[in-house]
Amino acid sequence: MLVADGSVRSTLKSLETLNIRRYRTTVRCVAMLALLGSLLGGCGASSSATQGGTATRGGTSHSSTSAGAVEGAGVSWWVPAHPIKGLGQRIVGHGARAAVLLWREGAPPPKKAVVFLHGWEARPPWTYASWLRHLATEGNAIVYPVYQQPGEQTGEFLPSALAGIRLGLHADHANPRSVVAIGHTTGGALAFDYAASAAAHGLEPPRGVLAVYPGRNPPETVIPAADLSSIPASTWLAVIAGPGDRIPDGNQQAKEMLRDAARVPPGQRRFLRADPTSSGPIAATGEPSREMWGWADRLIAEARGN
Repeated sequence: MLVADGSVRSTLKSLETLNIRRYRTTVRCVAMLALLGSLLGGCGASSSATQGGTATRGGTSHSSTSAGAVEGAGVSWWVPAHPIKGLGQRIVGHGARAAVLLWREGAPPPKKAVVFLHGWEARPPWTYASWLRHLATEGNAIVYPVYQQPGEQTGEFLPSALAGIRLGLHADHANPRSVVAIGHTTGGALAFDYAASAAAHGLEPPRGVLAVYPGRNPPETVIPAADLSSIPASTWLAVIAGPGDRIPDGNQQAKEMLRDAARVPPGQRRFLRADPTSSGPIAATGEPSREMWGWADRLIAEARGN
């Protein structure tokens, strides 16, 4: 993991509840602490990662990990981009409609894919390093849509995410019937919207969706909802809420999302509540717990029919 200091990761999490204007000032300090942590701990940028490499499949070149691999392309990240130890990554597309592709370093990207939708603000992939590393280790290519940029209206988040998803899945030659979506906070709500809207935009809907602490009410704005009754009946759905959820009315929002996906049979809709005696599925350091990974891995297997 890139950031060794748990307090830094906790700060990143708590920024979601701050006023946006204050956030833009504070996040620069967080980025400097994160960079210092990576320099001291050597956790995020090993020599093999910074030197890079190339993996190929189907004639497509995948430049391996470097900070530059996720910079440029008209993307403004809220904190500086850094590599993730053990993962290859590159970016396709431009601006809010771009996506970062990640895979296990040293091998071509698998055809099984997970779409990972980050939380509020354009967070670069390293802020979810342990999440993404777990998914890659389990044999998944990861498509990480940018979807949010300075000045972007919330009504544009879903179209931008869908554009990035389309580009990413095509660039990775992913099997469209293997795709599972995972989203955190704002991204959790968008993951459900993606499932509801994919078919209307010429995309194969994801086979499963896991929303972690989903919410449509980030600071000073609202994320418009898609018609969740359009989520296909074949989809496997799960939401995680409970202790550790800092989204106002997060439990209620999570339950309403499941309720509104009315075409999906009840046996394929799960409300997952963390153990109230624990810190919840996401620890104070920002690390997902084993409990969360158990739920995520189970959903992915069920959705793919494994």
